Amino acid sequence: MSMIDSSDRPSARVGTVSKFDEKHALDRAADVPPLDEESGGGMSEVAEVRKGLHSRHIQMIALAGTIGTGLFLSSGRAISRSGPLGALIGYLVMGAVAGVVTLATAEMGALVPLNGGIVRYSRYWVDPALSFANGWNLVYSYSVSMPAEIVAATVLVEFWITINGAIWITIFGVLMLASGFCIIRVYGEMEFGFSLMKIALIVGVNLMVNLSSHT
Repeated sequence: MSMIDSSDRPSARVGTVSKFDEKHALDRAADVPPLDEESGGGMSEVAEVRKGLHSRHIQMIALAGTIGTGLFLSSGRAISRSGPLGALIGYLVMGAVAGVVTLATAEMGALVPLNGGIVRYSRYWVDPALSFANGWNLVYSYSVSMPAEIVAATVLVEFWITINGAIWITIFGVLMLASGFCIIRVYGEMEFGFSLMKIALIVGVNLMVNLSSHT
């Protein structure tokens, strides 16, 4: 059973169907998994997914997942250059842009739940060419951001312990690879613990700043 009918094709509304439109509609229909009658008409890919995280894992990942090393390394420079109000406006603007993208992705996932995330959504909603480009953009993004995060974590740790940075880069790299090979329940517990540590660090830094300003 297909999720695409003739009314969804752009050229069908004007009474003509080109070969390109027909092929594109067939590609979109082929990319949608069949419906599972036993699960009440839901998509079969949803039935194959197994829940491995508890609500506390998801909540803590949502709360602390947006707290990155940039908050500790770049926020001071932003506040010193633009002031508190300028930094707040900048964070609000970029947060609104990121929020729109996140909400759009959530809407697509709720309407058509597909494995593969934004890459599959690009193929289904737009074109396979955009999906191909999006996939390689993600590969490039992670290839740049992951080493940058490891180096940033090394800079933070060297504030307390000064040794060769290559040692910390190797340790953090091995830990990151090891966490990726763990089962989902172990990964959830690790994320839960790291999220608590990040939130406690932010609260502790704010308390230290407030107490030092009153002394």
